Amino acid sequence: MPKLVIRRMRKKDAPAVAQLMKELAAFHGDKAASNTQMFLTTCFAPNKLAEAWVAVAGQHIVGFALTYDRADFVQGILTRTLDLLYVKEAWRQRHVASALFAAVANKAIGDKIAKLSIHAVTANKVANSFYRRIGLASSAQERKHTSYYADKKILQKLAKNDGL
Repeated sequence: MPKLVIRRMRKKDAPAVAQLMKELAAFHGDKAASNTQMFLTTCFAPNKLAEAWVAVAGQHIVGFALTYDRADFVQGILTRTLDLLYVKEAWRQRHVASALFAAVANKAIGDKIAKLSIHAVTANKVANSFYRRIGLASSAQERKHTSYYADKKILQKLAKNDGL
């Protein structure tokens, strides 16, 4: 089995990440409107809006995570949203999502982010089970989505990848 490496997405990775996005959308019964150019613009433009991480096994990207930031002016804190987290089916149950999550948590801590938020489709039992198992707190459940968050204490645990 090839060694798994987690790193920030590079421009050359955009086509593979766009393909994984199509797989993620299909998993949810949707069709992704995003494409390679959108990932390049969103993650690499001078005023980039998002940051992406990839899981690489050998020469293949087998998963990715995409985050973006916002200010919570009520609480006076910076919040990072984990918008997308996807691992190819053949690589699930191999701690790839945990490793991606650890990279996101480490970067959040380094960037002085106070809270990480995640929204999962409620029907996606695997994702919801994963988020609960790694210790995320559930903040709301709506008909279609469940919201989770990690405060600084949870982020520090996740960054260490302890028990994930």
